[in-house]
Amino acid sequence: MSRRATDLLFAFLMGLALFALSMATPNIAGGDDAYRHVRFAHRLITDTQAALADPWHLEYLWPKPVDIWFGYHLLLAPLTLILPLVLAAKVVGTLVWTATVFALARFLDALGVAWRHAWVVLVVAGSGVVLYRAMLMRPFLLSLLLVILAIRYTLEEKPWHLALVSALHACSYSIFFLPAMPVGLYLLVRRSTRSLLLCAACGVGLAAGLVVNPFFPENAWFAWAAAYTRLGPDVARLLKVGGEVLPLSVWWLVASIPTLIVWVAAILVLAWRWRVKRPTAGEWVLLALSLFCLAVSSRAARMFDFYTPAAGLFAAVVLGPSVLQQRERWRFAFGALFLLAAASLIPSLQAVRSAPSVDRYRGAAEFLAKQPDAVVWNTQWQQYPFLYFWNWQSRYLTGMDPTLFYNLDQKRYWEWRKFADDDAANAPVQQLLQEFGVTHIVVDQRITPNLGAALEHAGSRKVFEEQNLLVFQAR
Repeated sequence: MSRRATDLLFAFLMGLALFALSMATPNIAGGDDAYRHVRFAHRLITDTQAALADPWHLEYLWPKPVDIWFGYHLLLAPLTLILPLVLAAKVVGTLVWTATVFALARFLDALGVAWRHAWVVLVVAGSGVVLYRAMLMRPFLLSLLLVILAIRYTLEEKPWHLALVSALHACSYSIFFLPAMPVGLYLLVRRSTRSLLLCAACGVGLAAGLVVNPFFPENAWFAWAAAYTRLGPDVARLLKVGGEVLPLSVWWLVASIPTLIVWVAAILVLAWRWRVKRPTAGEWVLLALSLFCLAVSSRAARMFDFYTPAAGLFAAVVLGPSVLQQRERWRFAFGALFLLAAASLIPSLQAVRSAPSVDRYRGAAEFLAKQPDAVVWNTQWQQYPFLYFWNWQSRYLTGMDPTLFYNLDQKRYWEWRKFADDDAANAPVQQLLQEFGVTHIVVDQRITPNLGAALEHAGSRKVFEEQNLLVFQAR
């Protein structure tokens, strides 16, 4: 069996393992954005005109229709026709992750790294929290694959390949410029005509990827605004943004001990051999990239997803030559690292099994779908993916990163927060309902136990009730 075929079989088995983990729950781990992505992908292929005209049915997102994950949705759309939507999301996410494993194995083989499959396992499973996030089945999985390919094509100086993956990335992910990171670092290290050509190829690819998106130029402005919103950690907590947008916590590091161990060991080895052998351009780029991603993740934890492959690749390149020289020690080392990685999987698997049910707001969503031209006040932005999954006909106030709502209209955001914080008793309820132009209000009594009484006091009428879930009709 050829080395390529061996890597393909290895990637298939790894992908099968991830798929099995994701199937530990009938829902999608995390219970958030994957639901809206798979629903929009289905709309894109079944009702293309309506999907392009109003992708997300959100009142406070962006002045014009926009989709900065269009390439990922195109990839996902065909499977939504033949599989249940939740299963389609899991299958596509698993296939992308499998392709990432294969790309890593081929990259390490091209670099001549011994025991490449063991290193790949450390790269993708050395952090329990990053492996858990892979089971969220979201577009960043495709971003991760394309960034890894961008690293390889940068180090191999293949401008056409780099331009292609840059274009695919810009069309498929919100932080569209990520492939420029390894290219820019390579230019700083090499300072050559060839490295400048790579930068030009990457830039052309990124521009092409943005332009071919049918939502251009709104996708470019939207992505830029989202990426460069500087709120700071205090304001971010005040806005109650998602955990991945908050600074990196110590628990992310604890769950990533195997990755951190080999990364620190590689830095020490690089420093020890400095006088004898200076680092190669590839080692410099991978080290700088891992340091950069770690530094950025200290402000936005989501960048840790990109730190782990950069750190793992750097460790494999630096420590790889010693594997053949000290086989017995490395067998013991890999065994210990794999045990640590396995231990970090336990809480991740528990988190997968405790994923919120996809049916969480189904009853309310299906009721609202029967109400013509409903504009829904959802009191928590995390409710939106579930509501939109079951009911894409109604419109909702907010549903993505709260900073988007905040950026668009700060006054309205803080007014909305009075309901979200269950403080409607001290707010002019009826006036706010009229100003926002809503027809219905969704109340989850587990989150806002006092809101229902405040709405009834203001004259709103309860029209749906299911366990702890209520829907009120504005007067």
